[in-house]
Amino acid sequence: MLMGMGAIDDTYIPIREVAKRLRLPARWLLDEARARRIPCLRASRRWLAKPADVEAALDARAKENATNAPSAGGAA
Repeated sequence: MLMGMGAIDDTYIPIREVAKRLRLPARWLLDEARARRIPCLRASRRWLAKPADVEAALDARAKENATNAPSAGGAA
């Protein structure tokens, strides 16, 4: 039986490859990994992450920022 795309997202891959898959700047994603703002791990000199975990974390952060954003009609 062949594995589906879900199985691929369950493996840790280099941050640069995650960036390609998610169409994000590799440098920015690497900075996020180093700052521990995305789920990742460091193996020797390489940063590794699961694309699905990174995408979920970024989606959650975007939703959080949207709910905490000040309203446009607020007082200045």
